[in-house]
Amino acid sequence: MEIKNSKKLLSEIDSNLKIIFNSSALLNKLKDETFEDVVLKQISILKFIEKKAKVKESDADLWIKKLNDINGSKREFIELNYSNQDDIVDDINYLSVYVQNMFKKPLSEFKKDDIKLNISSNDNKTVDSKVNDNMNANPMVPPMFQNGMGNQFNSPENYQLWQNEMQMMVARNRLQQMVNTGEFYQYKTKPLIIRIIKYIISGVAIGLALISILIGIFLLLSNGIKISSAGKEDVLTINYFTLISQIIYALLFLWIGYIFLKPLKNDNQKYSYNKFLGYMMLIIIIYFFFSQITVSFLYQNISIVESNSQQKIGFNGFIICNFIQVGLFGIALIVNILGLVFSPKPDIERINAKLAQIMDELKSGNNKDAAKPN
Repeated sequence: MEIKNSKKLLSEIDSNLKIIFNSSALLNKLKDETFEDVVLKQISILKFIEKKAKVKESDADLWIKKLNDINGSKREFIELNYSNQDDIVDDINYLSVYVQNMFKKPLSEFKKDDIKLNISSNDNKTVDSKVNDNMNANPMVPPMFQNGMGNQFNSPENYQLWQNEMQMMVARNRLQQMVNTGEFYQYKTKPLIIRIIKYIISGVAIGLALISILIGIFLLLSNGIKISSAGKEDVLTINYFTLISQIIYALLFLWIGYIFLKPLKNDNQKYSYNKFLGYMMLIIIIYFFFSQITVSFLYQNISIVESNSQQKIGFNGFIICNFIQVGLFGIALIVNILGLVFSPKPDIERINAKLAQIMDELKSGNNKDAAKPN
């Protein structure tokens, strides 16, 4: 594939990388494995274009060395294979989008601070050597604790305790990120029944929402209707408590249906069961069966239907909707209990092992291997 305006693309990538490696805020963010991957891909795109453009002196080799020196890692170029130039441009622009989302300001607005970077071999003092100089000032206690800031850290033992706590916090945050992105599966099993249950509950919840809306409509239409019961003529009036209950049911179940039906990003979401929503459904169902909309309530209304043939069609619709609602509530109750029972259990041993691995990698300074899923 021939790349048009390769010089312009190379210059754009090189400019973006210089901003990153000259900004202390962005350099600190490079410790985050996700951002490191984004930067690594930019360097790999640079390498890809250099090969296509047959550039003799590769800047990409110097950039990846700089990245590895700063993070103490051994990252290698990502193998890329583009079929059209638009994909290359999109991937180059992704860096700016990522920085904008992460820092809430454009990449171009990051100002160069006192860290100076020159990727030529003639640079007297590069970023990695400056960072190493600061770290080597006192290998036991960092400079921030040598200047009277926090006397409790004056001894190496206290500092080590603090460092272990901070590393554990970082490890937990990193593991949570891996769970959220699907890089690490935190449960013992992948029960297929959970996915089936989610689809059933979603369908039942949406059905309940629609039925609740229909019942609300019937209640509104029945307001003021004259009926005869036990030889007496009466006028139906809206039970506003029942009407409001139906509206609340409709909104809640539309929300529950959406939550269970929305696209799932990874296996942790696909095979887990939302226990909060599960218990919420149980509370709604229990409340429903102890409220006035019960089977006995429906049978009481059947007698009204039989004695008011002129209103039979409307009453029948109301009664049928209520029976359907009772049936759907019963299905929801059973399926929801199954979801709570078959919800996968967290694999505590595997989670602790992964935390220990991340801790070891943090202590050794190798962040790349810690982010690999098991």
